[in-house]
Formats: sequence, C-alpha cells, structure tokens
Amino acid sequence: MIKITDVNVKKVNEKGNLLGFARIVIEDAICISNIRIIQGKDRVFVAMPNKKTKEKFVDTTFPINQETRQYIEDIILSAYNIA
Repeated sequence: MIKITDVNVKKVNEKGNLLGFARIVIEDAICISNIRIIQGKDRVFVAMPNKKTKEKFVDTTFPINQETRQYIEDIILSAYNIA
C-alpha cells in the first residue's frame, strides 16, 4: 500500500457542489494536485484530476483499485473536515 505523506486542502466558497481542492504527496516522491472535493447527492466524495477530450472528461491520474481509492478519499476528506 502507498503512503500519503502530505495533504493540503483548500476550501472554496462557490455555490454549487464544488467544496474544495486537494493536493497529496505520495511517499515524499509524487505530488497529485487538482483533486476536487465534491458534494454529491448522498455524500461528499473526491474526484481525481481530469482533462476534457472532444467527447468526455477523462481522469489523468487515478487509483488502480478500490482499496487505494478509499484510502486517498478517507485522508482527503479527513483533512477537509479539519480545515
């Protein structure tokens, strides 16, 4: 399992479902920024960085398995709730 060694959360004061942005550092070696914190219908969740193609949005960085996705989301949302 990877280890997230730093988390930075910035809340935004916009109307709508965007609550903030996060940046994580993995094992003091890799930084992932522009992770969005979103208010969904049933819960708050994390959306990984993406880019728009001609037809759709495509994640540019993403966890390969559910366990890692949950680990990243838990750490980011915990930092968001503290901020």
